[in-house]
Order: sequence, then C-alpha cells, then structure tokens
Amino acid sequence: MSQVRESSGIIDRSIGFGSSGQWCTARCRDGMSNGVIRRIALAVFLLAVVGMPLAFGRPAAAQTSTISLEQELVERYAPVVMIKKQTVECSSDGEQFRPVAVDILFGTDDVRLMRNEGGRAVEVKRNIQASDLSGLDDSYYLDLPFDPRNPGCNYEKWGKQRMAELGLAPSLYARIVTEEGQPGIVIQYWYYWVYNLFNDVHESDWEGIQLNFDAGSVKEILDNHLLPSEIAFAQHAGGEQATWDA
Repeated sequence: MSQVRESSGIIDRSIGFGSSGQWCTARCRDGMSNGVIRRIALAVFLLAVVGMPLAFGRPAAAQTSTISLEQELVERYAPVVMIKKQTVECSSDGEQFRPVAVDILFGTDDVRLMRNEGGRAVEVKRNIQASDLSGLDDSYYLDLPFDPRNPGCNYEKWGKQRMAELGLAPSLYARIVTEEGQPGIVIQYWYYWVYNLFNDVHESDWEGIQLNFDAGSVKEILDNHLLPSEIAFAQHAGGEQATWDA
C-alpha cells in the first residue's frame, strides 16, 4: 500500500519499503542512476501520464490477469513517504509540497506549453491536456505562472489550491519495465513535485526509485516471493545504487 504520512519530527521525505523491513533515507532529486532523467522533459512527462498511478489501498485478493499481477507487485513494494509536517503556511519548518498526480498541470490557463525557438521562448498553448503533449520533441516545455528564481510562497499556495480544486491526494506513479535482450524485471516509482526547493531551485521536479529483480516475469517474482537484487535512488546530478541487502 502506498502511503504519504506527515510527521512532527525531523524526518524529511524519508522513503521506506514495508515488505522488506529496511528503511532508506534520501533526497530524491532529478535523475535516476544511469542519468535517465535530470530535468523534466515531455518524454518523461508522458511516461508518467500513461504509467500506473498507485491507489492508496490494497489490491484485490484475487489476482488473475497480467495487469492485476503487475498491480499486486507494485503495491507490494510501494514506498512509504514520510514528510515533516508544516505547522505554519509558507514557513520552512516543514515540507511545503506533496508528491502529486500530473493532472495538477492540466486544464488551467496558469500553465503554458512553450517552445524554444532559437533561444526565444514562444507560447504555444494554454489550458493544455495530456494529449497536447504527444509526439512533441524536447524543444517544448511547460511553464508555470511564477518566477522559479524568486518563488516566495507562490508555488506552495498554487499547488495547494490546485490540489484542493481537483480533489487530488498525494500520489505517485509506478511502472514495470524490461529491456529487450536483457534479463530481469524493473519496477520504477516516480514522484512529481510542483517545485524543487533544494539546491538548483526549479519548477516541476521528478524523483524516482528503481528496484531490479533477477526474474523472468512478474509471476515468478510473486510466486517465489523474490526480493529485489538492487535498488537505485534518484539524486541531483547522479544517483545512489546499492544491493538490496547492503
């Protein structure tokens, strides 16, 4: 079961895996090991849109289809995110943001689809939908309505307002992937944050966790109660990778 919990302690976005009994703490920022991603790109954005959003409940007991087996697996290892509770709005005494579905960016005139044309920023469209992003190259990007270098409390207030308007709860995305010609199964968990308030401040931060399994299928992992062989955490300009039992 995927969970986002508030804590009055010093915990700051610590991430754990309930089924393993092990806990890891990390500032997960911009990029997977192997340099998969370090800034938001439309390709990754679309990946999240079509990925498997995790519900905050347990999967049904009966698992019969391939899709339900995948859901069962990602629920089994879904991270638990502990966020330090903010006691005063716009203060730095706690976490100002929550991981949220990318729906927060759609259907509002506040967010613009932009294109870099020879160093010149050109507005393409407002009130965008996910379908507007399909097939676009990396000259396109999304622009939120504030100055990321002088954020004030704007992004925090905007994010909370949009979550309330749309009825969005904290959430994350998951997908199961394989690579042609390579053995193994991989689970990737992706978090979207409206704003990155750490080191190089910027809009739209993707964070990620990757679990590698030495198995040929999802069913093999579930039937044999296999644990991951490796785990990787996204991090600014790189990442952290370790064996599961390290």
